[in-house]
Amino acid sequence: MYLSFTSPNTNDRIDIEHGYSPDRCRMKIIQVDDIDGQLLLVKKILLEINKLSYKLIGLSSKSKFYLPDDSLCYRDMTLYNNNLIYCDLDHFEEFFKKNLNHLINMDNVCINDAIKKDNDDGWTTISNVKKDKRNKLNKLLEYVNVVSSNWA
Repeated sequence: MYLSFTSPNTNDRIDIEHGYSPDRCRMKIIQVDDIDGQLLLVKKILLEINKLSYKLIGLSSKSKFYLPDDSLCYRDMTLYNNNLIYCDLDHFEEFFKKNLNHLINMDNVCINDAIKKDNDDGWTTISNVKKDKRNKLNKLLEYVNVVSSNWA
């Protein structure tokens, strides 16, 4: 089963896959529009997952994860993809913040204005979506790097 969480203010969306294990679930980031919106969604998800009595939440990424010293995390080596890390709910928010720069990529960056409206002279301006996504990804990663020192 899937639970889908969306932000009311931004275009952020995170899905939770659950029901395949009695104590574990997996998180997948679908859309990233704002970092603060992502963090609010994670807090909301942790409250909901706690109500469903799950103990561990998993994330997968193409790159390596940073494991904080005091967090309870383990790598699931049973799957073909050994980039799946499960983390205890109590330490997940810190783990998520430390690895947010690895979780955001071009595939899940949200761009709203792919086709711009007609100008006054009747011409329609079409933007380069890939370039816009790359620019937004760079801004998001820069924001994560700047504020990550405050999260420690």
